[in-house]
Amino acid sequence: MDKTKVKLAMAPIGWTNDDMPDLGSENSFQQCISEMALAGYSGSEVGNKYPKDPEVLKPYLDVRGLTICNQWFSSFLAS
Repeated sequence: MDKTKVKLAMAPIGWTNDDMPDLGSENSFQQCISEMALAGYSGSEVGNKYPKDPEVLKPYLDVRGLTICNQWFSSFLAS
């Protein structure tokens, strides 16, 4: 494995909670991604405070050197 190609990303749940909006409600989307970048992460999962339009989201990420790594998907596969 080439360790120079490994990148770390962070989920915004460290700042704000999608299921319980009162937890972290004081943290803005910009604060979340700014602190992720300052901590040295390369990417972020999409959170509920993130702009839904990729064209709006991209400039916020680009200036901080971040990319989107994934987005949560919930389903009932066995039902």
